[in-house]
Amino acid sequence: MLAYSPLAFGHLSAKYLNGAKPAGARLTKYPLFGQRYDKPNVMPAVAAYAELARTARLSAASLALSCAAAGFARVPSSAQPPWSS
Repeated sequence: MLAYSPLAFGHLSAKYLNGAKPAGARLTKYPLFGQRYDKPNVMPAVAAYAELARTARLSAASLALSCAAAGFARVPSSAQPPWSS
């Protein structure tokens, strides 16, 4: 999963796959904010993630949020800075 936010700035909703730029979407309106996701490995990873969601009969966004809620994206407590507790 991509780190930063549960939906990775909208990428894990799969709405930006295949170069899509939905009207009103955050990255369509503010493309510079998504530069951290402008990497060669991001879209293939998102496509695989969306396929995983599809086979589970979930939306890509639902799968991402479920993983975040279950703690899949959490940093282990041993790796967190002491001031975070």
